[in-house]
Amino acid sequence: MKTLIFWVLCIALGNLGFSQTGLIEIDLAEMNVVSNKTIHMDYLKEITYDNTAKYIVDLESKVAKFNINTYDEFERPSEDNTYDVNFKSEKGSIIVSYDKDGNIVSTDEHFEDIKLPQEVRETVFKSHPGWFLLETDYYVNYDYNEPTHKYYKVKIGNGEDRLSVKVDPSGVLHHH
Repeated sequence: MKTLIFWVLCIALGNLGFSQTGLIEIDLAEMNVVSNKTIHMDYLKEITYDNTAKYIVDLESKVAKFNINTYDEFERPSEDNTYDVNFKSEKGSIIVSYDKDGNIVSTDEHFEDIKLPQEVRETVFKSHPGWFLLETDYYVNYDYNEPTHKYYKVKIGNGEDRLSVKVDPSGVLHHH
């Protein structure tokens, strides 16, 4: 009997954990749920900078214009939980957490094969002369109540040697 109660409790608690938040995936290129009006201006102002690649700006703008409250599958989360949506594009994705009112609480953004801004390229090649680019990724971590973190993770090579460097959008090198 104790074993049965234990398993029933495990299943119930497991289901409770899964029901509080889910990750819905949306390909904005295939959907027509984006308005012409920017709804999430605070988010857009915080993440935008001058040298962002166009396809990143395009996806971020679509996220800023997306009204989750008009989305059919939106299940309003409880007070302390969020509703997570993964917006995908060909070169990256933005996972957005919404509160119960449909406001953006945080984002986790990742884009691959990014054309590096001039400042970032100069920093990488001045600090590592003779090295070449292998991979370039761009990350943004936005949280409504915290400073936003934007950086490029650049994998470089020199012969058999490989190295990963982290550079912010203004060209400042950060050590891991």
